[in-house]
Amino acid sequence: MQVPSQLVIPSGSQSATFTAQVLASDQDEQPQITVSIQGAALTTSPMIIGIRPTALTCSTGTIQAGGWLGCEVQLNSPNVPEVARLILSSTNANLKIPAVAMTRPGQTRLTFQVYADPLATQGSSNMTVQFGGTAVNAAVSVTPASGPVLSIPGDVDTAFGKQVIFTFTAVDPAALAVVLSASGLPDGATFDPGTGTFSWTPTQSQQGTYHITLTATNSANASSTGSLAIVVDSGQPVITGIQNAASMAQPACSPGSVASLTGRWLTSNGALVSNLSGTVTELGGTQVKVNGEDVSLIYASATMVDFVCPETDPGTPLLVSAENGAGIADPVSTTMYQTAPGLYSVDGTGTGQGLITLAGTSLLATSRTYLGLGQPAEPGDSITIQATGIAALNGALPMVKIGGAFAQVQSVQAVPEVAGVYYITAEVPLGTPEGDAVPVVVVLPPDASLLPRGPLQTRGNRGLQIDSNQTTIAVERPQG
Repeated sequence: MQVPSQLVIPSGSQSATFTAQVLASDQDEQPQITVSIQGAALTTSPMIIGIRPTALTCSTGTIQAGGWLGCEVQLNSPNVPEVARLILSSTNANLKIPAVAMTRPGQTRLTFQVYADPLATQGSSNMTVQFGGTAVNAAVSVTPASGPVLSIPGDVDTAFGKQVIFTFTAVDPAALAVVLSASGLPDGATFDPGTGTFSWTPTQSQQGTYHITLTATNSANASSTGSLAIVVDSGQPVITGIQNAASMAQPACSPGSVASLTGRWLTSNGALVSNLSGTVTELGGTQVKVNGEDVSLIYASATMVDFVCPETDPGTPLLVSAENGAGIADPVSTTMYQTAPGLYSVDGTGTGQGLITLAGTSLLATSRTYLGLGQPAEPGDSITIQATGIAALNGALPMVKIGGAFAQVQSVQAVPEVAGVYYITAEVPLGTPEGDAVPVVVVLPPDASLLPRGPLQTRGNRGLQIDSNQTTIAVERPQG
């Protein structure tokens, strides 16, 4: 405990207050505090209850290799609002858990996720959560994979005359010998089962898509199978789709929003380049034209280009094309919407864990895992959602649903130096259910002229609203 060395009592007053700082500990203490003045002294001995983990439990006693398991630490009820730094460990390196978990003041339960490596072997492992000299334990049994674990590259795009070469590997969790094989090989392709190497140089007559099946079989005759696709064409840019850059769905464009072109050979050298400011019209040698006019680009790779939709009237047909040194892609068409709300996700698919942080921090509102990306939100917390397609709100606040309930929206702000992207800050409703994947949706009327200033109320007529894609956050209730 730390107390001030001196205390000033204002003239004419008979008392004064001070704050005693108590450092987090797992021990109960009863320190003595003495205040003296002009030879007189008073003493008090407050009881301080330490912070202690009291139990560690998991949703089940077994975990499948390559799977996840939810666990919970229970804590006592200390009378000091301090934060404890819990240390987590496992006797099995293949069980991946957070190294550290921080409590909040007054928190009596805390959740985290365990991940079992795909190569985890059968057996029982012990997990420990410790604070100071107090530790709690739980045993978890690992169920190994039933066959070899595969390592296969992603789908491949190639052009006539260019060699495709990749290596396929497999490891058996029980350390059994593994034999590799491949089927569906196109004419001229080779596969070396000893090294797992595939090699092929397609000709112009072999344009098309080829699906290669890869299999690993162990000495106990258990096998695992995977596949990949090889697309062969001329190497000129090809657009296969247009969608909202956050939701990866329709609608793609509203004035000032960010949209994505997906396809092949979208940059001439396969480079990955970004300029989030939206101040350039060329990236990686690529340009995008909408109705014949250059638009700003913020990201470009061989398979995706993100661009800022132009400021044109809602309902305007849009013809979108991309070009680089290898040629001009056939255009795709879409329509300009008044609003096109899209929520960004961590993995870029527009689904799953949202790119949503605890307000004022860089911590994702996500489950505690070995990746250390963040921690769950609690009911009453403010969270910040990254979105696009809402510029037409003109200062009005959208609606946000968290766990099916409407949240209080506190602010909407443009992300500094990032074109077309906004921060929406909202409060997690007090009744939000706990979970690792609590849904989050932004709701807007399709016609921004219908919007009043300030928070929107539920209209009850879904014909007057448009929903964003659904992403998720993790929510935790701090008390059991």
